[in-house]
Amino acid sequence: MDLSNNRLTSLGKNFAQLTFLVKLDLSKNQLKSLPDNFGDLVLLKHLDLYSNQLNHLPLSFGNLKNLKWLDLKNNPLVPPLAEVAGPCQDNQQCQQCAKKVVKVIGEAKQRLEEEQKRLLQLQKEKEMAEKAAAKKEQQQQKNKKANKNEKKKNQENGVKNYNEHSHDSNTSNQKKKDRSNRVNAKSSPKQKPQSKCATFCWLFFLFVSFTSFVFGFLYVVDVKKYDQIRDGAGQVWNRTVELLPVEVVVKGKQAVEYVRPTAELAFGKVYSLYNSTSTFLNTDPRVKDHWNNIKDISSVICERLVDYLRTVYTQIPVYYQDVKNKLFQ
Repeated sequence: MDLSNNRLTSLGKNFAQLTFLVKLDLSKNQLKSLPDNFGDLVLLKHLDLYSNQLNHLPLSFGNLKNLKWLDLKNNPLVPPLAEVAGPCQDNQQCQQCAKKVVKVIGEAKQRLEEEQKRLLQLQKEKEMAEKAAAKKEQQQQKNKKANKNEKKKNQENGVKNYNEHSHDSNTSNQKKKDRSNRVNAKSSPKQKPQSKCATFCWLFFLFVSFTSFVFGFLYVVDVKKYDQIRDGAGQVWNRTVELLPVEVVVKGKQAVEYVRPTAELAFGKVYSLYNSTSTFLNTDPRVKDHWNNIKDISSVICERLVDYLRTVYTQIPVYYQDVKNKLFQ
């Protein structure tokens, strides 16, 4: 078939149905591309594409295994394809052009198909992994829900058993207590019960009041020494709290919150008394002289107290360890 010099710009896909073509001349046209199924012309042996507008060839061109002669001169081919095609100045070069072009395009087609297969396999593996992850997550949600229900059921059963046991125990203890009270009422006269909580609160209140008075007096006498003693007492207190069990610290915090309003009221009264006393001491010269003497004596006492607090701070862990060893051996 000779279609040269016809100003053709394209070939339809139906052109590839001419599967019995052996020699085809498409030279001196204006073809910009060949149809994608051009490789169906598997019997083609001679192909002339001289002087067209081709940039590249379709991948199906690699199917033309019987092609023996090919001319691609005077086409704006892409550099890699132009290098493979060569100059094609004689019959031998055109034969080499056909062989090389078919081989290179066939290898490119094979690589593309393998890459497509690999991408398709990766896509399938990704979908399978996503399905497996979704299935695993659903199973985890089901297990979590089942464990939650089981835990809730066990808690309900535990509370029920505890209430029954507690009721039986309380009943038994109440009976024993009533029996003991009747025996004690017969054997000894009635005595007024003493409250341990009330005793502890009174002792704690007295300790807080005494400590507030002492610190207030030291603040009036010498502010600098007062700061040193306060820091030393704070270190002793922090070290003591670190060594105490957690339950004792919690109970102590609850007791402090209980006594806090009374302590704040007492501190306000002490501060008001300090202001009035300071005004009186700074107005009378004779009283001021006596007060300076008291300050000097108190300063010595403060220095001794600071040294004592340092000693206590270093000995608290040793004493605590000794008491712990004696109690828990």
